[in-house]
Amino acid sequence: MGGVRTRGLGLILLGLGLLLLLLGRCFSGGEASSVDPASNTGEEAMVFPEVEEDAAWDEASRILPPPEPVAAVREEEEVDEAAEEPAAPGTPARSGLTAWDRVGGLDDGLQARVERRIAEARKQAGVLGGKSVAPEQVVVSMRALDLAGGKGLVGVRSRERMRPASNQKVLTVAAALALLGAGAELETPFHRGRDARIEGHRLVGDLVAIAGADPVYDPEGDGSVDAWLAPLVAELRDLGIEEITGDLVLDEGAFMEPGPAPEWPAASEHWQEYCALAGGFSANAGCLQANLPARPVGQAVPVRLEPRGHGLTERLGVRSVSAKGRLDVRIGVAGERATVQGELPVSVGDWSARFRHPDPVALFGGAVREALRDAGVLIRGEVRRERGFEVGPRIAVCRSAVAEHLVPILRDSNNSVADQLWLATAQRSEGRGDRGAGAAAVHRALEALGLAASGQASVDGSGLSRANRTSTRQLAAVLAALSEREPDLASLLASLPVAGLSGSLEGRMGGTPAEGRVLAKTGFISGTSGLSGFVLEEGRPRIAFSILVAYPPAGGLNTKVFKPMQDDLCLELLAWIDR
Repeated sequence: MGGVRTRGLGLILLGLGLLLLLLGRCFSGGEASSVDPASNTGEEAMVFPEVEEDAAWDEASRILPPPEPVAAVREEEEVDEAAEEPAAPGTPARSGLTAWDRVGGLDDGLQARVERRIAEARKQAGVLGGKSVAPEQVVVSMRALDLAGGKGLVGVRSRERMRPASNQKVLTVAAALALLGAGAELETPFHRGRDARIEGHRLVGDLVAIAGADPVYDPEGDGSVDAWLAPLVAELRDLGIEEITGDLVLDEGAFMEPGPAPEWPAASEHWQEYCALAGGFSANAGCLQANLPARPVGQAVPVRLEPRGHGLTERLGVRSVSAKGRLDVRIGVAGERATVQGELPVSVGDWSARFRHPDPVALFGGAVREALRDAGVLIRGEVRRERGFEVGPRIAVCRSAVAEHLVPILRDSNNSVADQLWLATAQRSEGRGDRGAGAAAVHRALEALGLAASGQASVDGSGLSRANRTSTRQLAAVLAALSEREPDLASLLASLPVAGLSGSLEGRMGGTPAEGRVLAKTGFISGTSGLSGFVLEEGRPRIAFSILVAYPPAGGLNTKVFKPMQDDLCLELLAWIDR
């Protein structure tokens, strides 16, 4: 009878969980916002719980149907990790480039310590995961390279094709650096329409923007596009133009229609910032930003949504409550309506949060039109989307540097910015900005770095898709190859999270020898955890490493088991350097 009651309670809890899911209590995969969901009315049910990125996904896996299970690991084939990897047939020789994915060598003592720590973590996962996780279902892959010695240090299942999660962003950044360069710029030209002419203070005809996949995003900004648009505003003023009689035409060229990648999170999560879409045009990385200034207790809090001209109906209503109150601000988009409602404790001060707009191209068009209006230039016509539109003379070019997008991608793990850069690189390299071209651009970049292009699959630039595949051997080799390119290395080191100090590593490895000396990209989606980066010696990269873990989704394993394991492995690498 006790067993029946237990099962009945389990079914009730499962039913409650599914009900909450249907009501839209989604969990954030981006930066955590301190919002208390307890007082959610359920009408819109759009909240950010107070959790870190990976904990949110772990928690969500208790309610959502779990992703594909991790099958019991087959007995590993006998592979000599210390042996040099043979070159693939037809691989061209590249003078002066180290084939970091093929170098041999292992440090026996370090390898043994790493294997022991991995075995401990797999056993611990089996204990904490209960019946849903067996140690043999946990796959841990690791590769570490000695950059000074030009040889391998650690190899554990390093050829295994794994889901990289946000470690996919390492490949995206590598492609941009290898094919475009750290000093490259993303450009969005604005032209007159083919038959447009200037008459007095009017542009008679259309204003045409040519897509360049710029995310138009400032991580320190308020979400507006005003600063980015300044060159166009200045040129229109110099021409004396105060009115455009035609349309704002958005020429998307050979860029794909914005849409979810294969094997993305469930549709119920798509309003979240981490599911923002990418395309030929974007503004504020495809998101709305709600900006709320602090107000005295009891007063209404004004809500400003940026970018302006977003085209959605606004339902706003936030009031300031006492410092003892709960932060309970429900945000999101349902249909064509943007909601920001709830209570903001006075102790929080000024507050902001981001959430996805349904269409980044429409957001861009509306934002540009509104920003021009505010600058004194009125567009009389509509915002119109075209492909291959015939244009006249160029009026201005709005730009952003590739290097300035690396911090949002690597330190902040902004998925949309990564996807935009991936598409921009694809368009410049392959002549079109779609998923196939993105994959081709990554292949081309790997070859340019002297590495094999096989063994990986790039479905998006962010790693949010569960269909991406790569190996730790490949990721470590990419980092090692970039370490040999000085301008690219400087941009990379300035953008990666730093242990104990910044980004997603700010709360990890602090107060240990790793603080300030491990620079690495974290990664997490349910059932996958990753860490790839460098260990420094006297301020320079000495070791390039990558660690990927695949496991059956179970709440808390990443935080309790796999992140501590990754941190300990980094400490082992440091001990090897400092021996």
